Amino acid sequence: MHGRSALTRRCLETIVRQPDCVDSHIIVVDDHSPAGPPRWPAIVRRRVRTVRREAAGGFASACNTGARVAASEVNADAFVFLNNDTIPQDGWLAALEEHRASHAKAGVIGSRLLYPDGSTQHAGVAFCEDRFPRHLYAGFPGDHPVVCKSRRVRAVSAACALVRRDAFEQVGGFDEGYENGLEDVDLCLRLIEAGFEVHYCGDSVVQHLEMATRLENHSQIHEGERRYLETWGDRIEPDDIRHYLSDGLMEVSYPPAYPLRMRISPLLAAVDERGREAESDQLLLTRSRQAFDLLRETVRLTVFRSEHGKQGSEVLDGLWQARSGYSLEPPVPREEPGQLRALLSEAHAELRRRDDVLTELVHELQRARYELDSRDGPGNRGPAAAPPGDPYGYADIRRRLRRLVMSVVPSRSTVGIVSRGDEGLMDLGDRRTLHFPCGSGGEYSGVYPASSAEAITQLEDLRERGLRYLVLPATSTWWLTLYSDFGDHLDRHYRQLARDPDTGVVYALVESDREEPARRHESEAA
Repeated sequence: MHGRSALTRRCLETIVRQPDCVDSHIIVVDDHSPAGPPRWPAIVRRRVRTVRREAAGGFASACNTGARVAASEVNADAFVFLNNDTIPQDGWLAALEEHRASHAKAGVIGSRLLYPDGSTQHAGVAFCEDRFPRHLYAGFPGDHPVVCKSRRVRAVSAACALVRRDAFEQVGGFDEGYENGLEDVDLCLRLIEAGFEVHYCGDSVVQHLEMATRLENHSQIHEGERRYLETWGDRIEPDDIRHYLSDGLMEVSYPPAYPLRMRISPLLAAVDERGREAESDQLLLTRSRQAFDLLRETVRLTVFRSEHGKQGSEVLDGLWQARSGYSLEPPVPREEPGQLRALLSEAHAELRRRDDVLTELVHELQRARYELDSRDGPGNRGPAAAPPGDPYGYADIRRRLRRLVMSVVPSRSTVGIVSRGDEGLMDLGDRRTLHFPCGSGGEYSGVYPASSAEAITQLEDLRERGLRYLVLPATSTWWLTLYSDFGDHLDRHYRQLARDPDTGVVYALVESDREEPARRHESEAA
């Protein structure tokens, strides 16, 4: 834990009252909370051993500390790592133990994590076509059969996971080079390399207030992504489609001649028809993502409000009232025979406009929360509070990036944008936009370059086909470090039109009066 003692207390009070936790040894690692050591009620003090660290080191480091204490003082043969922003449901630990007993090769077993509304946050981890890990079936109903199904996977979340001590110690525990995210995925992959299995236990259920504790630090997140790609990027084979097929959410049939016939559950995907989603599918996807993002942010704002009491309520209520002039009631469309499609498009456009209003409001609420959190006082983080984060901080970056690009890039230009397939970055007025890297039609290719040389080759190929500007949002500028030769190539041969560390970088891919860049690239490759 690092602050948020009220969350930790609720988690501990839940655990100590559960029958299947009676014989468990509970260790709380206080990762140097700003407010000092917490004061627990008697029922918690009798069962809990608190270890306070002299300096905050992050999730991986704190978990390793707890494991060392458990090994030396309790001689435990297994560790259960549990976030303090969780509420374990009855039987959660017994289910993990039963699964462990029946799967001798399982080095780590993860639980089913649910949001407070009962929807799924984690049902194991899948590796997608872009080689990045994602929680399986996030947003699915929490009791859906595919979520309840225990399975062997390649990674699970450490928000709640049982790990065999011998396996944990054999691989050296969590890699403390990860400060905020992906340390659990890295641990699981190293356990697999060491000959152990990774399992997901659908019978162990834990409610998780994801991201309600540690504040996001984008530099740490991006550093974690860079470390993950450097370590595992060229070794990961995607497996998400295999899960969808085996779970019956996707079916493929093979007629004598192409095209193939496919069936996909609407819970899993919306079908892109000829490169363009139908208006109804677009609307469904937008609402689904908004509901998911709003759920996560509501959790964080609720925690903030409860911890800051009257002061927190006054800040949030004041901001809401100040912006209440926005009309959030939908317009009543005029019904005209035969105009259903036009009405749907109009309603969709209106909802997108109101998305921006709500996003700006929630972003302001976030900023107020972080500003109040940064003040000294019991339960607060101290002056090092982070700025607003995903998803609304990212939405703010997108808006600022759009303004920046449109201010320096001429109309009707062709612009490449480094992203992980985010279509929200593609709206630049009358400018033609491509993902980078991209497929033949400008769509996101789904795979990062294997090296700087490959990134340079793709860039120059696109430039020969008309690409004139390259944009790296602030969330992708780590490319310039990971692909250092690619970054040097851009700086040597092309001109930076704009650079804002909180927004992004814009390069003009135009020929200079020096040696022609593409020819230089060829000579470099030679």
